[in-house]
Amino acid sequence: MLAGPLKKRFVWSQLVDQNAEIEGIFLSGGSKRIRDAIAELVPEDQLSDYPVSVHLKFGVDRKSRASVQGECRWRMALACARCEGPVEIDLAAVIDLLIVTSDSALDRLGADEDGVLAEGKWVSLSDMIEDPILLALPMSPRHEHCLGQVNEAWASNETGTSSTHLKSDLAGQDEDLLTHSTEAQSDNELTEGPTKRPFANLRALLAEEPKA
Repeated sequence: MLAGPLKKRFVWSQLVDQNAEIEGIFLSGGSKRIRDAIAELVPEDQLSDYPVSVHLKFGVDRKSRASVQGECRWRMALACARCEGPVEIDLAAVIDLLIVTSDSALDRLGADEDGVLAEGKWVSLSDMIEDPILLALPMSPRHEHCLGQVNEAWASNETGTSSTHLKSDLAGQDEDLLTHSTEAQSDNELTEGPTKRPFANLRALLAEEPKA
């Protein structure tokens, strides 16, 4: 039996008390942040509203704090960063959050703890799953054993080098360095700008990103 669409928000205290589990489908187009991020990876004429399978379990942690854990899974068709051919990718995002009711409680979380800010008795589905999904998106999707040539327009845009120089580099030992530089630049472009909530792990990841 296929899971149905999930509600946009839940009464979190009731779910925590019941140790409830929730399963359903979230459409990627339901979040502007996720939709915009996917649009950077998929050609406009191939952009789709991807169904994301969501499983959430509410309860308390070892310190009796309200928490929600789970995962999101979905499949995307992206353009290979080397040959630009279609590549199907299965993706997953892990959710492990504490539910807090104030900004001050969010700020008091440990460096290794993430939290979602409830709005009174309500907690938003998108607030729980947006950041984990964004972090799971591949920056440079590729076929596992791609033998295609790097697209010259893509390479020129990403590295600022001419196609002639690029081909020479790829023929030599600089290919790994070029690839690393491209992925680092793409990582910065996706994660720039403020987020709605100061998730601790997300802040740490952003702080470690190399500057473009």
